[in-house]
Amino acid sequence: MNRTSDKRISWHKPDNNRAKPCATVKQSGALCFGKRMREELPQKIRVGFLEEECTLFVEADPEQGFPLPKSGAIKITGVAKQLRHLGVDLPVSFLFDEEAKSFSWRGHVVPPRCRRRAKKKNPITLQPEQTGLLPAYKWIIDKAVYQHAKTMPKDERRATAEAALLEALCAYTPICGSMKEYLTDETKKRLIAHNKQYTNPANYNARSIDAPVGEKGLLWSPPETEDRISFVEDQADLAAFHQTYLNPQESAIVQMLQDGYSVPEILSAHGSIDVQRLEEICQSIGTRWEKFQQE
Repeated sequence: MNRTSDKRISWHKPDNNRAKPCATVKQSGALCFGKRMREELPQKIRVGFLEEECTLFVEADPEQGFPLPKSGAIKITGVAKQLRHLGVDLPVSFLFDEEAKSFSWRGHVVPPRCRRRAKKKNPITLQPEQTGLLPAYKWIIDKAVYQHAKTMPKDERRATAEAALLEALCAYTPICGSMKEYLTDETKKRLIAHNKQYTNPANYNARSIDAPVGEKGLLWSPPETEDRISFVEDQADLAAFHQTYLNPQESAIVQMLQDGYSVPEILSAHGSIDVQRLEEICQSIGTRWEKFQQE
């Protein structure tokens, strides 16, 4: 059989869930590392826990660290106590990021592995043990509820954020990138999408309570007009405005403002501009929008 020798091709093997870097905190307080971690951890390590983000840290410490037994199990009741203080039920599993794995590992709480495959109509079905993970990500939920969808009733905002985070947690795979960023983004997207029912009909030139606000309160708001065209009510005019008056970068900025992104997030996406330049762009867009309405 002929074998392809093109060096540009990246050959891949099936994913092995058991080979992922993980660890479990048992009900007894024992911290048990998976096979992958036992093979890759250095001779001496130290273990830390960031309670604010329910994150487990493992770092190489050749001077003051302790050796990891071959079994991969160590008794660290301090971590178990902190988890119980947060309200997280034990046992609980952590999946570790693989970046900078030569020096340190950062572990986030993940749903327990399913022992059986159940037939289900919905792609994601939350189990009681999965909803019990909410306390581990309370900090993401609190941050999302505080920053986004402020026109939505607070109780509904929190319930929406909790449901979004749990579904994202169950759907997460390493292909999604950083777990922390993925969960944060998915929770934010759900809140903004669900909040549209509270902001419609939203005037195109009116600033809503849920509007993104930056360090200088920056927000593009075109001058008031008689017909008060809105983003949602007249997509045809908006598309024509984008095509006729905006370059690709300006169009992307307007879209991000419409989708509820904050100024720091817009600056991060467009690294070549600063706050002052972004303010100038928004003012210029507002002038062109006024001209567009007068035509």
